[in-house]
Amino acid sequence: INFAHGEVYMIGSYIAFIAITLLAMMGLDSVPLMMLAAFAASIIVTSAFGYSIERVAYRPLRGGNRLIPLISAIGMSIFLQNAVMLSQDSKEKAIPTLLPGNFVFGESSMNGVVISYMQILIFVVTFLVMFGLTL
Repeated sequence: INFAHGEVYMIGSYIAFIAITLLAMMGLDSVPLMMLAAFAASIIVTSAFGYSIERVAYRPLRGGNRLIPLISAIGMSIFLQNAVMLSQDSKEKAIPTLLPGNFVFGESSMNGVVISYMQILIFVVTFLVMFGLTL
């Protein structure tokens, strides 16, 4: 059981966040290109982390007691969580808006309902993924 699997996903999310932020700071305006670059960077870094974790924490312990790899997996999970927390801070991070703009339902944004284009996109993509997974 790889308890550090979720932490590798977390690292991939941070890498994508950092890549999108850096590309936005460099002036890249193409959302598909930013997403593709963030996806590629995330795949490369998480693959390297997964391979390194397997080589360092799991492979040397194969063939031994079944409890030892479990303890190693929990230790690796805690180590990765704390390493990311120290390197990225534990505060919330704002993701740059990829789709600016919003709909305002009501008289104004003060007493109406404001729904951003990004929220609509998230809803549509979530619905499509849920529908696709039920097929």
